[in-house]
Amino acid sequence: MTGVLPVGLANSTKVIGSVVHSVKEYVMLIQLHEYVPLSVLEKALENFKGKIYQKPPLRSSVKRTIRVRS
Repeated sequence: MTGVLPVGLANSTKVIGSVVHSVKEYVMLIQLHEYVPLSVLEKALENFKGKIYQKPPLRSSVKRTIRVRS
């Protein structure tokens, strides 16, 4: 998870691990100003699936190697 700080109290701390390592799902809502065929939209959305390659910024305290995120 990124951008979320899971907090558990008392007995709920036992299940935090399953929440952190659960499958992520992203939902979006878009508004287009003209008709676009579904096939064109599906092709464009394919760019957002799969592995993401990231490199830390130039001014970073970590080693600047490319990291793969899924």
